[in-house]
Amino acid sequence: MVKKKVLPAPDLYASCPNDGKILEYYKGTFDSVFVALHQFCKPNKIQLKEFESDDCPTNVEIRNDCKPISWKEVLKELPFDFHSKWILG
Repeated sequence: MVKKKVLPAPDLYASCPNDGKILEYYKGTFDSVFVALHQFCKPNKIQLKEFESDDCPTNVEIRNDCKPISWKEVLKELPFDFHSKWILG
């Protein structure tokens, strides 16, 4: 029998909504919200499903296995027109 994860209630100041509606989530708490993105990386040998398990890779394993992805590569994959010449060169 698989034990279902029980997560604690999220700390409002250290969490984000699962549906991506950040401004609505923090409405009434903050006047404005800033989003900081961590670097992007692509695993070489680590399977993506491993990141969803209870025993996900450690920071050291991720740094040792993953290849960094440039902002230029990320912007090319965005589903909307964000391909400004000053960004992509």
